Amino acid sequence: MRCFVTVVAFLASVLAAGAVEKEKPTEKEKPAENMQDVHMHFVKCFQPPLGAKASQVTFHFSLNRDGGIIGEPRIGWLKFQGSDKSRKLVETRFVAALKRCVPIPLSRNMARMAPGKVYFFRFRLEPGKTDGVETDIGPY
Repeated sequence: MRCFVTVVAFLASVLAAGAVEKEKPTEKEKPAENMQDVHMHFVKCFQPPLGAKASQVTFHFSLNRDGGIIGEPRIGWLKFQGSDKSRKLVETRFVAALKRCVPIPLSRNMARMAPGKVYFFRFRLEPGKTDGVETDIGPY
């Protein structure tokens, strides 16, 4: 019982001190109505992996009606300077970064039109630029 009281007192003091933040409700993303909305989703979500300085990558993938990726996204092109071992690691990290951005909430119309089409997402990390990142997405 003494241990329980100690734990409750500790938690009360932590909460009173403001050390534990309540989780903020996440803002529900508006469903993508068109490819520009899909692009903006990736721009907001995609984070380059560690070790990807001055890299460029182009993914090829298809979406399902739920906004997920059908199968595995394929890297169609990768500009990377480093060893073959490092390259493989960065490829794996790029694919994982893309997968973290799905599923994309799709509008009813996009959910009807998008499935099965092949899309590309191009990501370019340029260290000399203001924001350092350029992206592009589109259908083939």
